[in-house]
Amino acid sequence: MPLPELHEIDPSISLHLIPSLLTLLRTRLPFSIPLYRRIQFAHFTPPTRIITSFPLSSLPASPPCPWFVAYSDPDRGPETQIFLYGSWETARPSDADNAAAASPESPNITVSNSLDPLVPALLRALVLNLRDSNLYHPANHTEEMKARIRLDRGDQDVEIKHHALLGSVHETTARILQGFGILDPEFVDDGSHGTGDRREGMPERCNKWVFDLGRGEGQEDEEEEEAGRGGKGQVPGAEKAGLPERYSKWVFDIEDGAAKEAMDDVELPDGLKWGRLRKGDYALLRSRTGIYRQDRTLEMLPSVAIYPVGDAEDIRPIGWTLLGVDASLTTLHVEPQYRGKGLAKKLARKVWTEHLNWYVQKFIEDGKMVTEKLAHADVATWNKASNGVCKSLGGYTEWGDYWFRADLDKI
Repeated sequence: MPLPELHEIDPSISLHLIPSLLTLLRTRLPFSIPLYRRIQFAHFTPPTRIITSFPLSSLPASPPCPWFVAYSDPDRGPETQIFLYGSWETARPSDADNAAAASPESPNITVSNSLDPLVPALLRALVLNLRDSNLYHPANHTEEMKARIRLDRGDQDVEIKHHALLGSVHETTARILQGFGILDPEFVDDGSHGTGDRREGMPERCNKWVFDLGRGEGQEDEEEEEAGRGGKGQVPGAEKAGLPERYSKWVFDIEDGAAKEAMDDVELPDGLKWGRLRKGDYALLRSRTGIYRQDRTLEMLPSVAIYPVGDAEDIRPIGWTLLGVDASLTTLHVEPQYRGKGLAKKLARKVWTEHLNWYVQKFIEDGKMVTEKLAHADVATWNKASNGVCKSLGGYTEWGDYWFRADLDKI
């Protein structure tokens, strides 16, 4: 079949179209939450584009299914550059008729096993758009970008390729993309953690955890060095032989009820105090995780940290967490000697209550502020301790996702 026509905008120029787009994506929560939050975060750069299968000027009318929205920012490399949501990732009774009729209040949704044959064509058109735009081509990389990539690769002088990094890719979409033969071999899961994906040629799989902060918290209270993606050294990018590592997507609802009451439980034990990560703490943060983040990213992400009481500027934090560019709970860490005190949960509550609304306040949907209550996290399926933290925070997980580095020259 002929490739579908795509549409794109520069969001820094077409800001007036963003509220209607967010309203559409809101009808598809929680499945659309990574893209929804990434657009709310803004921080657009000159090459940022929003690519869609329908003209944004047609909103608020519901686009015909299947449809997709992609956020593309080559300048964020080597960190996540693309977030994507496709209507096929959410199986609702109203899918075929009216996307706007879907309610974000119904989290118990299953993914359809029968895909419209147009879906692969839409995704192929997207990859070709990314390739032909040349925005990801090494010839267009600045010296600063090249330096960031070398630093990400251990300061080695590596060949810079025509690659793009897609983040939090829903498992249905990831498998279609993998079928195009564009997955960078370095991102294939080696199956060493028993994920079962090695034979399938996919990246490491994550559980996507949803935090409905009005549902109340669970009973478990496990603490791990990293509740968010893999632990130290367990991230896509190492040499692997199978599918990418799979992650759980955890979602949290933080609006009311027992969870809202729990949000107030942020009092620290004697001898500890709240603060925010300082630039001088970044080296410590990076030493505790295998997920490399640049200083320029850490400086703009909302964070909370716990410090020993004292006035010395060289006092180091003993725990911290951040909200990512998609507002996901990330790099949740407590130093070993302070674990078992419930500090991981306090860190999560603190960053949500202080900073989650910072995302939504950038745009007003339909002329009014939107009350936010959903948070989320991605955790490697093998990471039992971090999944335990998410469960104890009242999160639920119903699908998996992947980080997927695409070789655009292979399409």
